[in-house]
Amino acid sequence: MEKFVSALADNVYDICLGNDKTWIEEYKSSSTIIGNKVQIIQAGEVAGEGVVAFIDDNCFLHVTGADGKETVLSTGEVSIRKNYD
Repeated sequence: MEKFVSALADNVYDICLGNDKTWIEEYKSSSTIIGNKVQIIQAGEVAGEGVVAFIDDNCFLHVTGADGKETVLSTGEVSIRKNYD
């Protein structure tokens, strides 16, 4: 995580312009949600659930449902809560 924060601080301008993606691998490898079962909450209601498959290079979260359907989520679209069943 320290490497991620350092890269972010050093390259904020290039990152904001989309010119520097060196930080993305550190971000993805630091994620604790990959492989976990989650519920997708939209407008306060459970809209689906599945297992977090991966985070792509654009920071979208890919969730695979029990039916095999993949849902791609971005920041601000949904609230994701870990399912503790």
